[in-house]
Amino acid sequence: EGARVLEGVAFARHFDTLMGAFEGGMRFLGADLSTAYLMGVTGHAFRICVADSLTPEGPMWIDLARMLELYQNLGYAVRLISAQEEDAHFGDKQQEAWEAIRGSIDRGVPAIARFGRFFWIIKGYHPKREEYYTAAFMPGMEEPVAIDELGTDDQAAGALAVLILGEQHPVDAKEAERSSLQFAVDWAQREDDPGGPVSY
Repeated sequence: EGARVLEGVAFARHFDTLMGAFEGGMRFLGADLSTAYLMGVTGHAFRICVADSLTPEGPMWIDLARMLELYQNLGYAVRLISAQEEDAHFGDKQQEAWEAIRGSIDRGVPAIARFGRFFWIIKGYHPKREEYYTAAFMPGMEEPVAIDELGTDDQAAGALAVLILGEQHPVDAKEAERSSLQFAVDWAQREDDPGGPVSY
């Protein structure tokens, strides 16, 4: 009672949980995109890392700021709200995320957020309890999350990462595909960074 929840939002089962969240959100908004096209136009089909440091969580740690331009190939402006748990302004960023997510849900648009090693869809919130409601890989993972828990994780360094879909805009399909393929070429030709992150 008192919660605002978007009925019908469902996570699209996918090994890459960020893509599963995007696909589920886009389907809810009426987009008719195949999984293959979604993976290609966002550049995720071309991301790979082979390194001694690679762990099962590796593909979940993505340089989201670097990928924002390609995510807009889906036809929406995309805003990123992020912070590391040890940052002095972390609490302010959690509050910023709360306000942005509430605004998005009120507009009828689900949000995407990182929960530990995974990304889920945020499909609703409760204004008085200050909780988020999610659509995840399995129903058993869809526990309410308090606003001050978003971006924290007991198993790894906490990091807040929230993606908000903004204004819809027309997309030139050829240009979107070209930019994605250019990313693939640039990524393949980049110099190795041994001290860099595991995945992009």
